[in-house]
Amino acid sequence: MKRSVTLLISNIFATIWSLIMIYFVSSFFARGGAVYFVWANRMNYFLTELLESMEDVQIFMALLNVFYIFVAIYTFFYVLATILGWIGYITKSRGPALAAAILFLVGTLFGLIFILFSLPIIILSFVGQGCQRKVNITSKNNYSSTIS
Repeated sequence: MKRSVTLLISNIFATIWSLIMIYFVSSFFARGGAVYFVWANRMNYFLTELLESMEDVQIFMALLNVFYIFVAIYTFFYVLATILGWIGYITKSRGPALAAAILFLVGTLFGLIFILFSLPIIILSFVGQGCQRKVNITSKNNYSSTIS
């Protein structure tokens, strides 16, 4: 039985993107979150001049941490969807591939800022699972016609 090439391409893109996101999310949280981000990028002086009080800086850092929590949720959905996509590709099954496409879509709701990178993966994933369905039907028909 054949496999969907579109699903393979989608899984390769999703794997690369998931690895990049894992690297950034893990490095952000491992180094101390927004406090490290502000100090490491020498933004403290800029922020205090811009926001004019320490309370505003603390609010900005809290919002930055909330943003990265959404990015972490986005990354979790993408990693889970990538695993399901590879399971669907390896087992030649449409179900895990469809679940992966839906999880890519749900994950993108948490990381709308990454829509430019997510949209091609979502489209390829939905098209790939549809192609896998057609490949499965064609293979089943060819198998049943050779037996009769």
